[in-house]
Amino acid sequence: MRTIRIGSGAGYSGDRIEPAVELAEKGDIQYLVFECLGERTVALAQQARLKNPEAGYDPLLEERMRAVLPVCASKGIKIVTNMGAANPLAAARKTASLARSMGLSLKVAAVTGDDVLAACRQSDLPIMEFDGGISQLGNRLISANAYLGAGPMAEALDGGADVVITGRASDPALFLAPLIRRLAGRNDLAPPTESAMLGCDLPENDERADYMRSTLKNGPQGPVATPFPIQDSSMIGPLAKANCLVIREPYEAAAKAGSRCTIVKFER
Repeated sequence: MRTIRIGSGAGYSGDRIEPAVELAEKGDIQYLVFECLGERTVALAQQARLKNPEAGYDPLLEERMRAVLPVCASKGIKIVTNMGAANPLAAARKTASLARSMGLSLKVAAVTGDDVLAACRQSDLPIMEFDGGISQLGNRLISANAYLGAGPMAEALDGGADVVITGRASDPALFLAPLIRRLAGRNDLAPPTESAMLGCDLPENDERADYMRSTLKNGPQGPVATPFPIQDSSMIGPLAKANCLVIREPYEAAAKAGSRCTIVKFER
């Protein structure tokens, strides 16, 4: 079994630095993730970039990197972070310059593409909060960003990057990128599926594949899987009793109780 240890070095922009250093020194980790960006902080970063084209990244970037780069370099720990904020390229340049000043030879990658402000302004998109479009905001519109996924960061890691710096990415993507990179090429990751009888009626599925938490019991004609009627994470208590998943493909037709379904059993 392949083990991957990922340390969380920060959970917000102003988080403490010392625990990240301790994780790198004593945590036996392969990756260190700094999640430092939110909607408010990326807007503030855009304002900083407007004043200085070489600014717009996390204000603690240099202090954090100065603290963790030596130990990460010595232990081969890769760093993934969204401290690039509104200016990942400038953040990457600053990190590479800092590494050189410390005598470290590191490959630093910048992942861009989240800044969609120009595209939004060109198309005058409608605004959900009131009746009107973006053009009505004029210069008050400072920041517009799309959430990047794990793919570009995983590609950067696969290309040999020691430090990957992005802007607005989904928080889970920062942790998923190392997993993709480490597990790429393995063909034994998909859990085995089985067939069972459906224990209740299900409506036609939408455009997403669904993995419905369900209870699996033995019936007269074999195993019967019954999905919980509410699949929301707020139902964590009842959902903890699930012992299988019912898999439904995108746009799968409505199904009646007693029909066959595909399941994945949980290991207990």
